Amino acid sequence: MKEVVLVGSGVRAGHYMRSFEVMRDMRVAAVHDPDPARCEAFADRHGCPALMDMAAVREAAESGALVLNLLDLPARAAFTRAMIGAGLPVWSEWPMAADFAGVRALHDLAAEKGVALASAPTTPLSEAGQALGRALRGRIAGRILVALAEMDSGFVQGARGTYGPDLSGDPLLDQIGPWLSLLVALFGPVRSVTATTRALHEGGVPDFTAATLFFHSGLTAQLTCSALGPRRRRLRVLGETGTLTMPDAWDNAVRVFLRRRMVWRGRVIDSPIRSRVAVSAAPHPHVPPQGELAMNLAIGPDELRNAIAADRTPRLGGDYALHLSEVAFAITGADEDAATWKMTTTCAVMEPMSWAL
Repeated sequence: MKEVVLVGSGVRAGHYMRSFEVMRDMRVAAVHDPDPARCEAFADRHGCPALMDMAAVREAAESGALVLNLLDLPARAAFTRAMIGAGLPVWSEWPMAADFAGVRALHDLAAEKGVALASAPTTPLSEAGQALGRALRGRIAGRILVALAEMDSGFVQGARGTYGPDLSGDPLLDQIGPWLSLLVALFGPVRSVTATTRALHEGGVPDFTAATLFFHSGLTAQLTCSALGPRRRRLRVLGETGTLTMPDAWDNAVRVFLRRRMVWRGRVIDSPIRSRVAVSAAPHPHVPPQGELAMNLAIGPDELRNAIAADRTPRLGGDYALHLSEVAFAITGADEDAATWKMTTTCAVMEPMSWAL
C-alpha cells in the first residue's frame, strides 16, 4: 500500500481525501497543518492520524510516505524547499511557488539533489486527457490547425466555488491550469505567448485573460479565461478533417468526441453526428461528482510514486513542470496592453499512460 501524508488541511485537502478513497493501492496515512485546531478537526472528520509538528512529517516521509504539499501559496515553496533539501520527494499543489523564479529555484534544487518533484494540475493524466492524446496520435482529425480553450466559470464576486479561483490566491493561475497543462502535455513546448489580462470587477484582482500560444510544433492555441461566465470549460482541437472536443476540464470521465468537418453550401461545418474517442483499456478510478468537480486528484501523486519506483522523471515534473510554470506566469503577468514573451525553457511531449496506448 502506497502511503501519503497531507500537509495542509484546507478545502483542497478535502478533495484529495475523496480521491484517495477510490484508489485501490493508496491511502492517506496522516495529515499535518500549521494550525493545530484545523489539523485535529480535519483528522477527526476523515479518520486519519494528525501529525502535530514538522519533525513527525519528516519522520513519516523518511519511512516511505509521499508528502503532498497542499499549504496555502505563501508557505508552499518554503516547505517544498525544506523537504527537497532533506532529500525527500514532494508532490506540490499548483502553482509550486508565487512566481516563476521560485519555481525555477525548486526545479534546480530538485535536480541538484536528485529528488523527485511534481505538481498539479493532473488533467494530462485523466481519462479524458489521455483519450484526446490518443486521438491526436491517431490523426483521426487530420492535421491539427488550431486549439481553442475556454475556461469561464461563472463565479460571483466574493463567492467561493467548490474548486474556486480564490484557493491559491491567484484566480487566473487556478483557472488556466487545467487547459494549459493539457496543451503543453499534448503539443509540447510553447515558443512564445501573447497575452492580456485585466480585472473585470472594479478594484479586484485580474480575473480575465486572453492568450495566444505559439508552439514550436507550429500549432497555435487560443486560451480565454473569465471568472464571470456563463460557465463553459471546453477545449476544441480543430483539424483539417475533424473537430475534437473535450467538454469539461473539471470532469476526468467526460467523453471526448470527434465530429467530421464537411463542406455545406460553400461553408465548412462540423457534422451533426459525433463519435466518441475512448482509451483502449481500463483507466484510473473515478471520483463521484461533488458540486461541479469530478476530478481524481490522486492520479498525480500515484504517477509520482510509480516514477520514483521506476527511477524515472515523473510525467508532471522535471522540464515539463518548469516550462508549464513559465508559460502560466507569462500569461498571468500580462496587463491590459497585450505583450509577447518568448519562452526560455522547453520540454518534450508527454509520454502517454500505458492504458491509453
